[in-house]
Order: sequence, then structure tokens, then C-alpha cells
Amino acid sequence: VIMLIMLLPISVAGLGTSQAAFVWFFAHAGVPEAQSLTLSLLNFAPAGAAEPTELAAAVLRRGQLADRVGVDRITVVDHVVMGDRIGAYDGGRFPTGPDGIWLEPLTLLTAIAATTRRVRLATAILVAPLRRAPALAKAVATLDVVSGGRVDLGVGVGWQREEYDASGVPFAGRGDELDRVLGELRRLWRGEAVLPPT
Repeated sequence: VIMLIMLLPISVAGLGTSQAAFVWFFAHAGVPEAQSLTLSLLNFAPAGAAEPTELAAAVLRRGQLADRVGVDRITVVDHVVMGDRIGAYDGGRFPTGPDGIWLEPLTLLTAIAATTRRVRLATAILVAPLRRAPALAKAVATLDVVSGGRVDLGVGVGWQREEYDASGVPFAGRGDELDRVLGELRRLWRGEAVLPPT
């Protein structure tokens, strides 16, 4: 698998060109039909860089443009809350401060789904252990219906202890909690009963 990541300057009212969009191009050697182009829409901004409504409008416009020009998939990221310890992020310089704007990914993707026809809609990633499985199953199923089956759900455990503390979920057990949530999601989507956590 070959993955090419490019940084593209973007112009959003109030954001300037320091923000960037990530374009991922995946190609499986010898399988031309497996090539796809993924655009990561930035559903976050540093505090004061833009009003939340401006950020949302810009993300929606980019989603519509991606749909028109043939991008295969768009992604958005997730943070439920942001703690002060952004230095704990091991992926380089964190893109916002603790007071940054983070638009909720499933709500945003539902808005994009309503205004697009073909582009796939993905989370990269959604911190699933921070959500109750029945509510998450319902939100993702609704997004899937609204989008006509264009959802790719990417989940993970996240890196920030403060998000877990604020959500009342033990940080140390986040991997086990992810497994539990994923199991419940599968059962709910198959129409099976799910017992409440003990």
C-alpha cells in the first residue's frame, strides 16, 4: 500500500493560510481500481481564529466541493473536550490550544451528507469509548440512512486523559472499553438485545 500525504493551504475567513487540509492518496500496488483520494476536512480551529459558525460553513463548503470534484472520501476528527496537557500529544505540534473549537464529527458529517451525493463520509478517528453504545449506534445508523450508506466509521481510544476524566470513563481501561462498545454496536446494528453495563 502506498500512501501519499500532501498539505494544501486553505483559505477560510478568519483562519488564514496557516491551517491546512490533508489529502491522502491510497494506491495498492498492481490494483488500479483500489486507488482512492481522501480529504481530511479540518473541523477544528484555534480559539479566536474563527467563529464556530464560520468554521462549520467552511467545512460544509469543502465537503460539497470534494463531492463535486471527485474526492472519494472525506474525514473529520474527534475530541469531546480538550484538557490543558496538549503537550502529551505524540503526533507533533497539537493544532489548537486547550480552548480551540472542535465541531462534533457525526453531527457535522450528517450536515455534509445532506448536501452531497457521492463522497464517502468518515471519522478518522472517533473516540468511541467516550460514548454510550446505544446513542452512538443510533447516531451512526441515522448518518448512514441520511447519506445513503456512505459512512466509514473509524474508531480509536484517543490519547488524552482529560477527555476520559470529563466523561467518567477510566483512562486505564480505554482499550477494553473500546472492545465493549464495538461489541455492543455490532449487536445493536444486528437488532440484538444489549444488556446495560454492570
